Amino acid sequence: MRLKVTTSKAITPFKAYPLNPTTLLIVEQDANGEGPNIIVKRYPQKLLIIDTGPGGLYPPFGDPPPPNYLPSLRTFLECVQQPWPSHRARGRIINPGGRLPYGVAVTHHHFDHIGGTVWFPDSLIGASARAPGFILAQPAGRNSLNEVAGIPYPEHTVGIWLEDGCRFPLEAGGGGGMVVMHTPGHTPDSITLWDEEENTLFTGDLICRGIVPNFFPGGASIADYLRSVDKLITFVDGRVEETGRMPLLVPGHTELMGLDGISALLEVRELILRVLRGEVKGERWSEYGFDCLWFARGEPCSVFGPDEVWEVGRRELGLGLGLGVYWIP
Repeated sequence: MRLKVTTSKAITPFKAYPLNPTTLLIVEQDANGEGPNIIVKRYPQKLLIIDTGPGGLYPPFGDPPPPNYLPSLRTFLECVQQPWPSHRARGRIINPGGRLPYGVAVTHHHFDHIGGTVWFPDSLIGASARAPGFILAQPAGRNSLNEVAGIPYPEHTVGIWLEDGCRFPLEAGGGGGMVVMHTPGHTPDSITLWDEEENTLFTGDLICRGIVPNFFPGGASIADYLRSVDKLITFVDGRVEETGRMPLLVPGHTELMGLDGISALLEVRELILRVLRGEVKGERWSEYGFDCLWFARGEPCSVFGPDEVWEVGRRELGLGLGLGVYWIP
């Protein structure tokens, strides 16, 4: 794919921030207000992109973009100067002319994480081997929330199904790559990626704090989610015990989590158990076509999802006597 170099007057929805010596965090200001985190990790022979955002639709939704608006994440990476962490590369183009090939890891198949895959038709896309049926369900995008978000489904092909514990992407000779961990719950195909080199976990929508709640749409599993949270807590505890260092948690939305990462995992776990026991009142809320209950709304950690998600979780775990509901007029 050949791209024309853009001018300094170009407008894009992307803003890049140095995360560590090999990694950029890119936030997309999208039309739906999701503000997803996109990760670009530089390897010697490849760039790994973790999630691709909704696809660069011009905000505010429905307004015509200006003539110099560039929606393509790929154009942004290959033509627009951005601050790489290395002092010798500050202000340089991330991947001039597409010199390095791309690998794309999808933490889960929701519209705000897969939309930009359309800009990388020649790249290897990896997704969870745990739930290909969820990803490939027909009609295309049935589970991605594209339809309810009013965004066309981005046609793309998963080129590699990522097993739990594998590494992706592999460099020539089989080295490098992040460790893939299956962490279902938010969706059946959710994964976390572990960058051992930089002591960083990219958790997708497994854990969010602040203004973004932890969302459990249709197809979510509270039981799976709690197992995934316990899996990550065990992993983080092991890293701290082994190295004395707390990994950085980079979620799919909102702020990064350093020393408070383990606290966030414990907090969301305890909140969900209290919800299932009927100890927390929920507020009625509608989101992307789902009639939901939102628990602890306005708190640093909150959770919401349709009634049936909570009821199924309560039955599977044998907890609670019912859900306390506060109806908003």
